[in-house]
Amino acid sequence: MRVRSGPRQQSSAATATTTTTTTALIFRSGRVVLTGIGGVPPNQIHAHCAKQAKRVCRRVGAALKWGGFPALALSLSVNGVEMRNLVTTLHLPYRLNIEKMAQHLSSLGQNDVKRVCLDLCTFPGLRCTLVIRRRSNGENTLATCLFFITGTVIVTGVRQPEELEQAVASVRALCQDHQRKL
Repeated sequence: MRVRSGPRQQSSAATATTTTTTTALIFRSGRVVLTGIGGVPPNQIHAHCAKQAKRVCRRVGAALKWGGFPALALSLSVNGVEMRNLVTTLHLPYRLNIEKMAQHLSSLGQNDVKRVCLDLCTFPGLRCTLVIRRRSNGENTLATCLFFITGTVIVTGVRQPEELEQAVASVRALCQDHQRKL
């Protein structure tokens, strides 16, 4: 197990699993943050995260046993899995007209879009925050989107797979209407 730690710079140790791109940040408090879990269908994200968390727990336990702390290794367990930030990337087969998209999004009300920022001098894309209506309880959640002229779109900031699917559907419809003409 490869573990990197710089206690003076950060309060965590990082370990990478060897079979996937998943990286685990292990904090002194016992909290573990998993990042880089990819290629999983939205309805299987939670189960896959739980599986990866158990894998990290086993690996840390083995390292503790090897280091002479078998009692501490036996006390390790996964007490819950909570998703905080889901991220997806779309690669569209066409280029985007982000200038017109920014004008369109700015004209929408606060019920649909919270923020729109297009300043090509400082960032090569359109940043906006879309309001996503949850189907289950009717509350709204926010999804931050980065649109690039190349047709790449990054959607982040949602916590549930259903919200991610809704955000992607909204983004696809929006992008379809703002294709760049050659």
